[in-house]
Amino acid sequence: MLNKLLIFSLLLFANWGFSQDSYVPEEIPNKRAFRVGFSMKLALVPQRSLFFPEEAVNSAFYQEHFGLVSYPESVDRATATIQLGGNAAWILYSKNQRVAFELGADLGYQNSGKLNDRISKRVTNTDTNFVSAEINVDFNLNEIYGGGYALIKTNNQFLNVYIGLGLSVYTSVGSAVVTNYWQGNEMDSYQTKIQNYSNLNPYIPLGLEFRMSQKSDDLHMKLMGSVRREINEENYQPNRFFLTAGFQIQYQF
Repeated sequence: MLNKLLIFSLLLFANWGFSQDSYVPEEIPNKRAFRVGFSMKLALVPQRSLFFPEEAVNSAFYQEHFGLVSYPESVDRATATIQLGGNAAWILYSKNQRVAFELGADLGYQNSGKLNDRISKRVTNTDTNFVSAEINVDFNLNEIYGGGYALIKTNNQFLNVYIGLGLSVYTSVGSAVVTNYWQGNEMDSYQTKIQNYSNLNPYIPLGLEFRMSQKSDDLHMKLMGSVRREINEENYQPNRFFLTAGFQIQYQF
């Protein structure tokens, strides 16, 4: 249903732009232009599936206290992701200048916060009940993202609307801090790598664009939103949708 609605909107948008031949702006922009810029976005709420670090499982402390039990299960958590990145785009104009097309690419850094996991060994008998051994893992979710998109938008003097299609990908560059406890006392702590993860996110971008001066070759600002799909077979919810919102500033040459 979502795909059919998007296709209908794009066809209606394009037909409207190409059929309006009665108006031509006084300052006709070039048939094409180039933009560079930066953006900041917040994503709510993608999921992350994380596994116990391999170095922790192979450690002497783990083997001594947890070596006879099954491998720790993954931890699945929702996150809030902040993105900061650069952008480059080509702008193409329709013959009558009423519609513009933007083909762009993004590359940047995103942070999905910190998540915690732990395993513990509890001693229970008629007189006592206490945790004798525990391994605590703090995941630092640092990630690199990139992607491309295509937009169709109006080409008015001040305020424009847009919609399109995009595909983004992220990959982890994060780490974890592992802390071992024995009878409530910290034994040691170390930083280690985590299992690499990555994911493709097809999405529908939409929003508003403001021209920040009367000239087309100047600053432009977007108020950005998108609906994104994430498929993660490792997660308890393998197919999910989430939202992003943010802003982008571009300079047009």
